[in-house]
This record gives sequence, C-alpha cells and structure tokens, in this order.
Amino acid sequence: MDTISGDRCLVINLKIRISEVTTMSRYKKICPKLHKLIIKLRNSNNVAANFNLFVNYVDEHIDLVLSYNSRWLTSVVDTYADHGDEIERRNALLISTHVGLFRFSETCIASLEEMAVGYTELVMLKNKQISLTESRFMSLNIDKQDTLLNLQKRTLRALEPTPVLLRIYLELMSRMLSEGSLFCIFRNNSAMPERVFPEDALSMEDNHGVV
Repeated sequence: MDTISGDRCLVINLKIRISEVTTMSRYKKICPKLHKLIIKLRNSNNVAANFNLFVNYVDEHIDLVLSYNSRWLTSVVDTYADHGDEIERRNALLISTHVGLFRFSETCIASLEEMAVGYTELVMLKNKQISLTESRFMSLNIDKQDTLLNLQKRTLRALEPTPVLLRIYLELMSRMLSEGSLFCIFRNNSAMPERVFPEDALSMEDNHGVV
C-alpha cells in the first residue's frame, strides 16, 4: 500500500513512552495479606480455607482492591478463575480474556515505531467492512460497528451474578479505555464512540434496534 502524506493520511506514532511505564504508580500495590493469600492459592496450598479468606477479604475491602495496580487487580481476577465456583470461574475468565486481548493488542502496537494508514484505506475501514487478508474475518466498521457494544452487553449480563467481579471488570475496562490506548484510538476515530465498551451498554440499541 502506498502511503499518502499530508492531512490525507492518518499517522499514529506509537513509540513506547517511558512516562507510561510509571503510570502504575497512580495505583496502590497489593496489601501483604492478600498477596500472601494469592501466592498460597497459586501454589494450591490449603485451597478451601485460603480461598474463603481471599473471598471474604475482597468482599469486605472491594474499594481498596479497586485501587490496586492493574497487574494485581488482574491477579485477583485470575484467582477467581482458578478457584471460584462455576459462575465465578466463568465470569473471571471473561474479564481475563478482555485483559489478555488488550495486552496483546497493545504489545503489537508498541512494537511498531509508527503506523501509517492511507486515506483510501482509512475511509474504507470507517464506512464499510473489508476482508482481513487470508484470515476470512471481516474488519469492524469503525463508524457503525456494534460488535464491541454487543460484546459489552453479553459481558455485563454474565457478570451480574458476581457484583465484585463486575466492579473489577468496569475498573479495568476504564483503564483499557484510557487516553492513548488502542481502544481509545479506535473510539476517538469512530462516529459513534459511545459504542466502544460503554458502561451503560444494556440500555443502548444495536444496529438492529435491539437493546
């Protein structure tokens, strides 16, 4: 693809920014008690008793837990995925999947010093779907997509029976939508930014008018 320079070309500089490495300092490190419980559970040490202590601590200190940095907040989710009941394991896996896909996408983007998208291809992606090479998948229509909206709806419905995991998910998603992230770039370039993982997804209509 020939790159078109000037204002008819979207150029996104995606160099790894040192300042972003320190953003985790805004959030707290995990407390020693919960850290020890997670380590014990990771090593399958007295699982029943330690998981009960873990759940009680998270339930009683959820506001504190939500202030932990993303690494440890994800570890909390992973502990539910490993040792929770059937619903907790399923819902924790939903959150872990979102986080894993986000980290994968951000890693791919950060590995590129810059990315240039020609005007013709950009317009095509914004206004209709195109085939993604040999993958047999179709791209998202940036301006009209409801895929991320419907994914959010299904995730929120699945998480309803587990309020603690729901709150953790919403906190992590707010961080994934922060300025400069791939999700944020996508949202800012859409004519319908409100459809990119909204918290109020369950009250919104999709492309077929379904709430």
